[in-house]
Amino acid sequence: MNNKRKVPMASTQAIKRAYVSWNKRMDDILTWVLLEEINNKEKGDGEFKPQAYHAVPNELKKELGIAINVDHVRNRTRSWKKHYRCITDIGHTQSSSGMTKRK
Repeated sequence: MNNKRKVPMASTQAIKRAYVSWNKRMDDILTWVLLEEINNKEKGDGEFKPQAYHAVPNELKKELGIAINVDHVRNRTRSWKKHYRCITDIGHTQSSSGMTKRK
């Protein structure tokens, strides 16, 4: 019989492993912070600098009291990129297939 005790995770580990469901308000804050970081020159060649990603959890904590980490922010921006690619692919497919927009 295995008598291993379960050790509770530290709060930082719990934040790292937690699934984050983003809502519109969180997306709005993410967008606003990233736009501010672009204005502050915190975006390099195609990617944001680490300072930009670190600013988002701080702002979400301040505005909404939500504790997330930088990995959650990176994952959300990756999701945005995937959605953007899907939408642009649909647009290119429809325009090249001769489909027209509905009126």
